[in-house]
This record gives sequence, C-alpha cells and structure tokens, in this order.
Amino acid sequence: EKNSSKKIINHPLFSSEEKALSFLAKRYFYEVRMLYSRMVNPRGRSNLIHAYDYSKRTMELYDAHPQFIDKQGIGYNNAYRNLIASLVNLRRNEEAERYLKQLNIISLKSKQAAYENFYFTNVVLTAICIKTGQFSRGVELIPEIQDEITEKHIILDQKGRIVLNFNFAVIYFGAENYSGANFYLNEVINNPSNLRNDLY
Repeated sequence: EKNSSKKIINHPLFSSEEKALSFLAKRYFYEVRMLYSRMVNPRGRSNLIHAYDYSKRTMELYDAHPQFIDKQGIGYNNAYRNLIASLVNLRRNEEAERYLKQLNIISLKSKQAAYENFYFTNVVLTAICIKTGQFSRGVELIPEIQDEITEKHIILDQKGRIVLNFNFAVIYFGAENYSGANFYLNEVINNPSNLRNDLY
C-alpha cells in the first residue's frame, strides 16, 4: 500500500502545487498530500504537522471559493473533519472543539451525512475527555449524547455503537463509576458484530 502511495505522490502532477490549476485539482492535491502524510509514519510529529497544513489549505480553498460549498457539500464536510482530526492528533483540542461546533452548523441534505457528523463529533469529544482526563465532563456528556440519539432518531451503524459505548465505558471507569463502566462494557462485549475486535 505504501509503495502504491509513493507512486502516486511521486507522479509529476503532484510535484508542485502550481500544476493544480482548477479548484478540484487543488483540492485533490491537498487531500492526497494530507492522506500521504498520515499514512507514512503517522505518529511522527513532522508528518502530523504536514497533514494539518494540507487540511488547513483545503479549508482555506473552500473559503476562497464559497460557490463550491453548496455544490460539494460532502467534500466541504469531509474537509472540516480532516482538519479536526489533524488538530486532535496535534493535541490542539480547544481549536478542534471550535471547529466541531462549526461542523455541526453545516446544513446537510443527506441524513446519513448528518448521522456521520453526529458520530464523528461525539467520538472526538469523548476521546478528548479520555485523553485529557476530563472524566467528570465526559460523564455529563454521555446522557446528552444518548438523549440526542433518541430525540433526533439518529441511526448509528454497529461500528458507531461499539466505539461510542467503549468510550463511554472508559469515561465511567475513569470517573470511578464502575457500574456505569460495566454497563457499557457489556454493551460492547454482547454486540454480535466483530467489526472492532481490537476493542474486545
């Protein structure tokens, strides 16, 4: 996979940003560079910084050409999520949360895309609580998330349920609420799918 990626990234068209003349060409140039930076030594700080830089450039591209925001709503939405993921990887959590708020203002025609944003937002928020030890905050978030799922009839796939329930369990464990942790761990263990064996 890395060899294939190197062939793509070493293609003459990716040698310089100046060769990306159109909006789409620039967007693809930034996105490929961002993905490549994440793929090669994903824990290396310099690669994380490069991934952030190209994610930021994608957002700036949309800001400079707002006519494409409505035309490419999913692409714009994904650009937000890539930028947020890059900020979280760099532990710039406050910035990430500011962009999360903006992400959830985006009007999406697709219900599925809205569900994906809900999932992404809450996985990121609960992960931030876990990584920064904000377990009390996390405990307050969990019922809010559950209420929103019920009130908005949000449909999560099996993977989404497993990951959120696992994060909930870790938060309750960190808050020393072991009955809550056991409840959500049982939700993970008793899930019939094997989509995330790494969590078992």
